[in-house]
Amino acid sequence: MPRPTRLAGAALRGLAAVGGLVVLANATLMLALFGPGEGAARLASDWRRIAVAHQLSENRVTIQAAFATTYGEDLRPEAGADAIRSHLAADLEAGEPALLDVILVRHILARFGAIDGRTVPPGVYLAAGPIGPDRWPGPLLTHYLIFPRHGYLLVVPHRQGDRWPEAYEATASLRGAFHRSGDENTLHGVVETYRPGAYDFPTPGEPLHDLVLLTRDPEETAKIAEGLGAFTRRLDESHLAYRLLRRNSNSALACYLAGAGLTEDVRRRLGSRLLLRLRLPGIVHTQSLPC
Repeated sequence: MPRPTRLAGAALRGLAAVGGLVVLANATLMLALFGPGEGAARLASDWRRIAVAHQLSENRVTIQAAFATTYGEDLRPEAGADAIRSHLAADLEAGEPALLDVILVRHILARFGAIDGRTVPPGVYLAAGPIGPDRWPGPLLTHYLIFPRHGYLLVVPHRQGDRWPEAYEATASLRGAFHRSGDENTLHGVVETYRPGAYDFPTPGEPLHDLVLLTRDPEETAKIAEGLGAFTRRLDESHLAYRLLRRNSNSALACYLAGAGLTEDVRRRLGSRLLLRLRLPGIVHTQSLPC
């Protein structure tokens, strides 16, 4: 009969093998999407950003030094809001997700005081953040081992006269995750300003968030914004129990998209993107939800 130590060793080797396969699958997908050169560069860039974010969490580096290390090749520390917005817009215009990380958002807050359309191109975004432990080395594990992401809507309003309204997010999760009263295993929706303390705001423990542009049309952006609060109320009044695969925070996000006025064409294109469906399980399932 095998000894317990041998069984434990075999179990650890099995877990390591599974972990290695997932890492390999992630790396292969990145290389397939962006090509060997760009894919490898992105993998290296992600690693560097996660490492610098960890240094931020331990106060071993200032935000100025972190920004220079991460963005020095593309943006000077004194770069204006237009330069930052153009930097993010370059990926979006190429049809790729923009990367909004904790280093950039902290730099923006320190320089400009808020996340808004001055630095992030106005529009509505499908954003995806990490799922998993946020204590080191959790961020590495969540980025390279845990493939699914938690999705949310990021709304960046257009300029209103001489004022730039702050960006805000629409998100859903277990009621208990928001520390709300009631059954903590039911779905709960929140619409809140995108600033430190918001449920999905990037942190050193959850440093890298992808942004997929859904629309930049001012009228469509305003129409979506009007519908978010009503959907949140309907979701809460339904008292729906959370289901891991088909009634989760991402399927609630799909309802946001369906119920908040996003055009059918955009939702169809969203559902046809295999990577998003893999990253955001449940994003195309809206059955039994108050869409």
